[in-house]
Amino acid sequence: MVSNPTTPVTNPTKQPKKKAIPWERDGVDGGDSSMTILLNWITSDSNYQRWRGDTEHGKTKKSLCSEILEILKENGIHHRDTKGISQRITDLQTSYNTARDWRRNTGAGILESDLANGVKTVEDQLRTICRFWTSLTLSCCQGLLQTLSILGRQDLSSGQVADDVDEESQP
Repeated sequence: MVSNPTTPVTNPTKQPKKKAIPWERDGVDGGDSSMTILLNWITSDSNYQRWRGDTEHGKTKKSLCSEILEILKENGIHHRDTKGISQRITDLQTSYNTARDWRRNTGAGILESDLANGVKTVEDQLRTICRFWTSLTLSCCQGLLQTLSILGRQDLSSGQVADDVDEESQP
């Protein structure tokens, strides 16, 4: 049998790739987006501490993702899954850590190249590095600041290294 170079080879069992739906633009009927719901969950109560490793109740990240997934479904968002939620939280942690490290290590302040790109303040640069910097750092109270140490390894409320706090709190 001679193959025809103009006929593409397809795999009939392979599903077509779904089009990505932006996390910030998927709210249903004017409701909250997946990102807003996720940020609200992270910044509420001790949820991020639970994500980091709740030693009291022993919930897994998968079960916490299932909890978030249920909230998304309650808001009419049915296209997310636990794997995507986990990845999005990891992405938030990474961008927050990058912004936090930049803030910690910057000595020269804002550079000329930053000014040319519309960055005028340290806060502008932090929001450029981590779009949700303000939400993650200012949205809640003391509990969130401690929770954010999960994102940054530093207890932002006392300056104490969170790893030390974690070690001291373990039996």
